[in-house]
Amino acid sequence: MAKRASINVSVTPEQADFLASLVRSGEYQSVSEVVRAALRPFQHRRAVLRAEIERARGAIAAGADDLDQGRTVEGEVFFREWDAELDEREEASRRRTP
Repeated sequence: MAKRASINVSVTPEQADFLASLVRSGEYQSVSEVVRAALRPFQHRRAVLRAEIERARGAIAAGADDLDQGRTVEGEVFFREWDAELDEREEASRRRTP
């Protein structure tokens, strides 16, 4: 079994009832198991967000370097390509989301 750390967390009475109901139903063996299950997608979303921020920072740095080197494109071309990239990302996000 993986090593565990104990922490105390305050929740509302409604949240406590919900957690307890999940354990009572047999879906989970403990409140800790429920909390760990809830944290996994949150951790994943945070990791995805951090990666996207780093990708954006890299793109900004590359764009600034291109600008410094005199490599530019017409505004209409840029926005057309950018819109296409955003559309692709949105479609990929929809495919990942159940």
